[in-house]
Amino acid sequence: MSNGDSDDYPLMESPVSKFMVMQPQKESLMAQVTYPSYWQKKDNSGQWYWIYYAKNGEEISRSSESYIDRNDCTHSITLMKNSSADQIWYTV
Repeated sequence: MSNGDSDDYPLMESPVSKFMVMQPQKESLMAQVTYPSYWQKKDNSGQWYWIYYAKNGEEISRSSESYIDRNDCTHSITLMKNSSADQIWYTV
């Protein structure tokens, strides 16, 4: 991610703390992205959802619902990040 000095991808502080929004001005945005990472996007109805990309850049997870408010989408990411110590259940 750019440090904000580049004219190619100026960073803007997001209204959601700890997130930076990249405002692409050229086509090489993906070259600036590091993985693993979460992406927040809008669906066709204008609601927010997230996608989690693995270290190899492959999509491995996405939110099960869309959110009207981006803060709710961000909260969902936080819940996922904080669940790493939760138990895993399975059936045989």
